Amino acid sequence: MLGTFTVPLVLAGAMGCTATVVDASPDGGQATTTSALVVIERAEREGKPSQTYVSAKFLRSPIAADPDDVEHAIGSELDLPAPGECLIVPDTVGGDPSAAGPVELFDVGDVTVRTSAGPIPLAARAFPDVGDRVSGVFYTSPDTDGALPTPGKYFLEGSGSAAVDRFAVETDAPAIPGDVLIAGHPLADGVEVIDGEGIELRWRVPASTASSRDDVAYAELVAENGVTARCAFDDRGRGVVPASLLRDAGLRHFPAAATLALHRVRQGTFQIPGVDLGEVRFDMSSVASVTILPAGSAALDRASQ
Repeated sequence: MLGTFTVPLVLAGAMGCTATVVDASPDGGQATTTSALVVIERAEREGKPSQTYVSAKFLRSPIAADPDDVEHAIGSELDLPAPGECLIVPDTVGGDPSAAGPVELFDVGDVTVRTSAGPIPLAARAFPDVGDRVSGVFYTSPDTDGALPTPGKYFLEGSGSAAVDRFAVETDAPAIPGDVLIAGHPLADGVEVIDGEGIELRWRVPASTASSRDDVAYAELVAENGVTARCAFDDRGRGVVPASLLRDAGLRHFPAAATLALHRVRQGTFQIPGVDLGEVRFDMSSVASVTILPAGSAALDRASQ
């Protein structure tokens, strides 16, 4: 059965994975809902193979559980601010599983992602023990350096199980941010930025289509102290990481090393028999290492300009 896929008019990461359909628990306990979250990621770094990752989780959780708590419990959260704003990502991993209530990750048979580059069979794995509150299996791609096509058509297929019928869902992947510039210079390993100055980013915006108008871009700065900061933007080709964010990230001594990535996120929903609401999240990024120099330094060849 071919599933339907739509792109909702919401910020990627802001929409939870809980459906509005209420099912009675088989044992007469609290009402539950079924949902799915598929995450497809690709990261590019100059001179290195593309890094790719695919995961698919099909779950049953209490209808009263907060969607954010559920996503934290299964390790699939994406904390993003509203476009034009920034945040420091909390250093907690996985959240508090007890806040989500019991979460069951159920089997849907064999799962495969098909693209123009060929099929990617996903392996079923036992979910790590999380305080006896999350149990079951989830699906992941094998470790790979292969390049997932971007943009391109993706088909998510499942052979079916006692919980769901056989299914196939078609969706469109966005392009990785291209022609990324930082302060007018290509984003590549070794780029230098100045403490106290905002980091201006520019990138190529793909031709507008019905499926790309709601894409969200975000810059992620991972400092050498391990702190992660993110700024979200409308995907219009320009954004600025404010200078104050470096201080918020705990950077006090320069020069300092960091990793800077520009991401394009697309999120949409699908429906298949046996799952009240499914989501697909694409996260495509261009990544580079940067050096943050003390204020007053000459960076980006400014001294010679």
